[in-house]
Amino acid sequence: MKRSFLLCCILLILSNWVCAQFTKSYNKSIHISTEALWVKGDHQEQSPAIRYSVLYSQPLANTRWTMEAGLSFTSRYTRDRFYTSTVFWENQRTQLATVDVSFLFNVINQKRHTVAFGAGPSLWFLRNGNTYDVAGQANQNGDIETISYRWVYTSAFNVGLNLRTTYTYALTDRLLIGARLGVGGNLFRSSSEGTLYGTLSTIGLSAGYRF
Repeated sequence: MKRSFLLCCILLILSNWVCAQFTKSYNKSIHISTEALWVKGDHQEQSPAIRYSVLYSQPLANTRWTMEAGLSFTSRYTRDRFYTSTVFWENQRTQLATVDVSFLFNVINQKRHTVAFGAGPSLWFLRNGNTYDVAGQANQNGDIETISYRWVYTSAFNVGLNLRTTYTYALTDRLLIGARLGVGGNLFRSSSEGTLYGTLSTIGLSAGYRF
């Protein structure tokens, strides 16, 4: 009798554990994303660049809100022609790393489809390089062949805001793909502005994993 009762208890525990595994809800996730970035601010040009991000998200209690934290990196350079020659050189190089926190509201929150939008603060780190003492070396015909110059780097921190809209499609309970659209900008002027400064607009794709 005792053995039968013990066996029933063990089977009951095992069955509950198996059911829990099949019905387990995976609500935290990590993502990687690649986004095209357009720069528009104090500079007149609108230039493309690529932004790479690693993201972590989790729901806030039992609400339709999600907290997302991410680390992003972008590198961009501009090229100039040396006077009337056919030789170009990189005259400015900018690297931007940001730490972003966003609070997203899930407008659509279904098993397969999720659409969310929100905003949050950003911490910016800019590293800007400029060229000085640019000189051209000519060949025997007087044509410029090579250019020499030196780099001078400056760096600065800044604080910004980001607006974000995301769409996520669940391939399985764990695997995710999605699209992202965002706008961000710094709040304060900086002595190291570079080409990644002002209003930054992004659009791209992401892949994620729930756990």
